[in-house]
Amino acid sequence: MQNHSYKISLENAKIVYEQFFDEQNTPSIQPQKAELTLKQLLDEVNSRLPTDSKPTRSLADGCMELIVAFIIIPLLILGFALAGLLVHTYISDSLKPVFFTALILVGIYAIKRFLTRHKENKEKEVTRERAWQEKEAQARTFISYHLDKEASDRFASIQNAIENLRQSQMLWEITGSETVVNSKWNSGASSTIKRKRVKAGFGTPDYFQTDISIPHLVLGEKSLYFFPDALLIKQKTYRAIYYPSLKISVSDTRFIEEGKCPSDAELLGHTWKWTNKNGKPDLRYKKNYQIPIFSYGVLEITSAAGFNFKLMASNKNATSFFEKTLFGEANHSRNQGKSQNSGRNNNNFSTPENFAQKSPSEILHVSANATLDEINSAYRKMAQMYHPDKVASLGPELQALAEQRMKEINWAYAQLKNKNI
Repeated sequence: MQNHSYKISLENAKIVYEQFFDEQNTPSIQPQKAELTLKQLLDEVNSRLPTDSKPTRSLADGCMELIVAFIIIPLLILGFALAGLLVHTYISDSLKPVFFTALILVGIYAIKRFLTRHKENKEKEVTRERAWQEKEAQARTFISYHLDKEASDRFASIQNAIENLRQSQMLWEITGSETVVNSKWNSGASSTIKRKRVKAGFGTPDYFQTDISIPHLVLGEKSLYFFPDALLIKQKTYRAIYYPSLKISVSDTRFIEEGKCPSDAELLGHTWKWTNKNGKPDLRYKKNYQIPIFSYGVLEITSAAGFNFKLMASNKNATSFFEKTLFGEANHSRNQGKSQNSGRNNNNFSTPENFAQKSPSEILHVSANATLDEINSAYRKMAQMYHPDKVASLGPELQALAEQRMKEINWAYAQLKNKNI
């Protein structure tokens, strides 16, 4: 089995891909190597991916084993017991030994045959599992990264950006939207959004093994992996886009939340399930109820190659911080709050001079009459996101932004805490 190993070097703003291979899969003193492009690397990876699906035990298999264990075998035993009782009752004493001997032999044969078939099926399952493991091992790709200080700092900022997204209580992928013809039936909303839950974390893609932890976003059957050199997109196969080819924008959006209400989102107000054009409740509905309106952050990543991804986060600061950390102000143009439902400026990092523009409760995202426990909990969540230890590996500009935000959080916390003493 051939060992598929690659070394990726990021030094002096240059990316070099090298392939190391050894036909005997044994340690070589001087292994052969060849330079290749990212496209060639992914073409080789995709060519080795298994075409069939991984064998799994179905629910039917498990149910059949339970049926065999608790129904079929007891019925067989009961049947032989009844047959023995009939022989004992109706067969003469001279013929009973013959019938009992035949009954025992038939029972032994039936049980032996049943156990043999069951063992053969188990062996077939084990054989299929081993064959799949061999295919998986042949498809596995080992990647070793060599990063200079600049590249290492850059990748640390990417990891930190995903970690901040993880702190957001709710993450969704926006998969589509539709214009509402009659807003009365949609709580006054002008459009509806289709969304799916997203999980943020760290790990490696299937069939990959790396010497670093890769931040990723899991979107059902599709996943995004933020490698040091490029964004890797996994569906049935893998493709990659270099970071300079990506464009990013952030915005705020008003969202009428009929699902679970996240505690880290900014509450803008309430609307009614059935509402009139003037915003008042429709009195024809006796069971009319209020629905909260939140302000969520929207992060959109696109490329000229047709890649388009929209992420909605309950914590607006997480999307803004992701944008600033990953790409920086100079690499893209910001969306200055031109979303359909919001006219806010999307810069969520306030300077000390602007403290008075927001109330302390707005800064910590708590209600005006929040309890001391709620204030303490909100402060801990936000302080964890912007603590100096979290941004120690980032550039000076981002550290300064985080420091400003932390000052604002501390100021708001002190104001609310003194108010509740």
